[in-house]
Amino acid sequence: MRCATTAAALVMSGMLQLFGQSSNLPSFEVVSIKHNNSGNNAIGGHGVCLTGGRVSVSNIPLNLIIEQAYGVKEFQVQGRPSWLTSERFDIEAKPGSPVKYDECTLMLWALLADLF
Repeated sequence: MRCATTAAALVMSGMLQLFGQSSNLPSFEVVSIKHNNSGNNAIGGHGVCLTGGRVSVSNIPLNLIIEQAYGVKEFQVQGRPSWLTSERFDIEAKPGSPVKYDECTLMLWALLADLF
């Protein structure tokens, strides 16, 4: 368990060294993040890092975005605050121009670092 979490941390550390601070990572041009207080547990939307690098999800707990962005499973993220799984968000993000999946992942890293 710890190996994957440590590996993700090392990858993130290496990327931040390569790009400098999160502000030097590629970023989405348009981002909308809103709390979803519907009380519904169904996740909606189209998905994360869709063709062209678009993100469109509704009623999603932040831990699922973190798992997607860093390529980890829930059990591999230790010491997380409880709100990562209990609070829900609607997230729409669009790059200025189409990007590949790997660049979208870097954009998610920057988004998570800057906003959360």
